[in-house]
Amino acid sequence: MKNDILPQGELKPIGGVIFYEDMFAGGSYRLYDKDKNVTSDKSKAVYYEIVIPGSGPRFYAVDLKLEGPYRWTRQNQKIGVEGTDIGMGKFNTLTVLETEDHSPYPDPSLWKALTERNKNFVGGCNDWFVGSRDEVDEVLKSGVGKDWFKPEKGHKKRDKLLLWSSSEREHPDLVWYWDEEINKWYRQIKQWGCKVCFIRSF
Repeated sequence: MKNDILPQGELKPIGGVIFYEDMFAGGSYRLYDKDKNVTSDKSKAVYYEIVIPGSGPRFYAVDLKLEGPYRWTRQNQKIGVEGTDIGMGKFNTLTVLETEDHSPYPDPSLWKALTERNKNFVGGCNDWFVGSRDEVDEVLKSGVGKDWFKPEKGHKKRDKLLLWSSSEREHPDLVWYWDEEINKWYRQIKQWGCKVCFIRSF
């Protein structure tokens, strides 16, 4: 039996796959599948509606299409975005975008790519950000990106996965990144090339 379908104008696109729910954020949401029927299965959710706003974003979604490798930014530049917790990715990203001049960024630049993504409303959304260390870690733990670890069709091997976060380390040259080879988070220089999974919260 199908649920009632609301007018399309009342629904907002999720843009990716939900990988984390922050129950402490409260509020009340309705999730909808691709046919705009109410669903409790977060893996099938394509649209959402906020019934009662909570204290902050409740759901986090990731675009499963990895991009890059990109460079984080030029070296010897401390921006001050050391937040690693869930909820800090958007703050880190906005801080970088609002305080830095894009022109000196070395190509291919992570932040230029993000700016273009939001300009083009990828997935119907313009509020994508680079996840904090803990947010990207939740993506990895959730298993939604399991296909990242499979060779591309027609290939037997693939390059090891290196993923950026938006969380700086104490040293101005370094950022938290995840290294598949050692299966943990480590430090990486900002001019290195790593891939990125873009995230949004709602």
